[in-house]
Amino acid sequence: MRRHLPALFLSTLLPLLGMAQWSDYELDTTLWGGGLPYGLTEGFNLPSETNISEPAFILTFIPTDTAVVADDGKWLTFDGFWMMTTEVTRYLWKTVMGNNAFAEDDKLPVNNVSPAEVNLFVQRLDSMMGMLFRLPTLEEWVFAMQGGHRSEGYRFSGSNNANFVAWWRQNAKSPHTVAQRLPNEAELYDMTGNVAEIVVMPNGEIRALGGHYASDETELTDIQTGISADKADPRIGFRLVCTTQRTMNSIR
Repeated sequence: MRRHLPALFLSTLLPLLGMAQWSDYELDTTLWGGGLPYGLTEGFNLPSETNISEPAFILTFIPTDTAVVADDGKWLTFDGFWMMTTEVTRYLWKTVMGNNAFAEDDKLPVNNVSPAEVNLFVQRLDSMMGMLFRLPTLEEWVFAMQGGHRSEGYRFSGSNNANFVAWWRQNAKSPHTVAQRLPNEAELYDMTGNVAEIVVMPNGEIRALGGHYASDETELTDIQTGISADKADPRIGFRLVCTTQRTMNSIR
């Protein structure tokens, strides 16, 4: 009889903690890991866009600590950060910057832009969206690249086979359309390969990690040094994080 007491205790306690209420919410995808909800996504079009069937970019929530359900069961508040599910595309860049510097496929990742241009892009996107964007820190980027709390410990971001998740030296000679390989456990695409991504190191220096279309396997997994990102480089692109606090309202 005694061995049934823990289960009986939990069955009594969980409703009081509100855990049973997660099923009352309709999310784009509900994945589980570390006791925290994954797969919360928001798609955004820019204010100047009209008749756009697909959002200009999508943010996916990466929880890092806690998830709280309010007493009335209608609001969810999360700690963590939002990250773009793909590298910044040429379409988003051209729309924000107001130029046609990239004449090729709009769905290719932006590359070969200087730190000053990236900084200007972030400022203009902030102004257009009324949100606070920035480059990810090393800690944020590595945590997200590894799949967050859902990490399966893969060698690459989402698989032990680079060809499943990355464009790299073995299968590419140039950048490819974003989100054509499999995502990682946190629903992020191209965290390995395609173009290397700019991150802010603990000393404030910016480096580009994750490897790129011309990388070998060692470069794909290098999270210690990466590539210097102090000037424009065709191998380097970026994605942004947004730390503006968000509360997801129940559709009930």
